[in-house]
Amino acid sequence: MNQRATIARHYQVRLLIIGLLALLGGLYFLYDGMVGYPHEQAMYLEYQKVKEANPEDYNQRWIEFARERGWSQEVPEYKSDMDILTQKIIAGILIPIGVLILLRLLLNRGRWIAMDEQGLTDHAGRSVAFDAITHLDETRWQRKGIAVVHYKADGQDGRFVLDDWKFDRAAVSAMVKHLRALKGQETQVSQEA
Repeated sequence: MNQRATIARHYQVRLLIIGLLALLGGLYFLYDGMVGYPHEQAMYLEYQKVKEANPEDYNQRWIEFARERGWSQEVPEYKSDMDILTQKIIAGILIPIGVLILLRLLLNRGRWIAMDEQGLTDHAGRSVAFDAITHLDETRWQRKGIAVVHYKADGQDGRFVLDDWKFDRAAVSAMVKHLRALKGQETQVSQEA
């Protein structure tokens, strides 16, 4: 029984979309915190000066003043130092999250788990014979599609995580079904709710 489960395309697309949204959103907030909001704050302060100097016709004076500088002639919105800091904080949160998610996407490329007549292998070079498997934990299989293969090899405990969301669903399901069929041998299967 040969099966090979590679990273699922929908999982990669999801990581790409979320990573790009976080990164681009963070860059937008960074722009507002570094350029946009400080500019609006400066415009507002100038507007207040024009208003105080010309209480009678400040609207007309503001339009002329703004036109000369190439600014919007609309009444500027007040942006406080706290507003500017908030934009920078949000950028400081979103940009690293976006970078980490995109990095995870890159690191996931080329990952796979395979099963053949001897046992399981993966992209990292781990190889586990069926007789080294001590337990198949299917506690989260029904709700989440995650089964954990526990094994003991060379005196070390280890585990393979079979996740039908991250990896090709059909191949992972076939692997779990095959491992479940081995329960009459040394593999113990747990199906607790």
